[in-house]
Amino acid sequence: MMTLTRFKALCEAYGGDLRRWPATERADAEALSAQSAEARDVLAEAALLDAALSQARSPAPSPELSRRVAESAPGPSGAPSWAAVAAAAALMVGLGAGWLSAGGEQTSEADLYAEAFGALDAPSYDFLEDA
Repeated sequence: MMTLTRFKALCEAYGGDLRRWPATERADAEALSAQSAEARDVLAEAALLDAALSQARSPAPSPELSRRVAESAPGPSGAPSWAAVAAAAALMVGLGAGWLSAGGEQTSEADLYAEAFGALDAPSYDFLEDA
């Protein structure tokens, strides 16, 4: 059996036409509205709101908005930009190189950190010693 609170929540979500409600809720809603005047009032209010919303019209977009949308749309071919193609290619090369170098022996997590951050330990001013 559906409560009036649940009935009101479903009216707010699906409106005043029970045919638009989920099929699993419809039978209980019909039973409640048949025996409760308050449920019928809630359903009638939802139907009035539905009618008002169906009468509402959206304003036409401004010429400025239409121009900006048209400018931001992809070209006629719908081809991706060169930057996106370059980024995808770089990603594929990086993944391929990582996959190829991953074959072979297992490397411990400590070795990976040492290899990744080992350059930070080496002095970056070795070129001064040659002078």
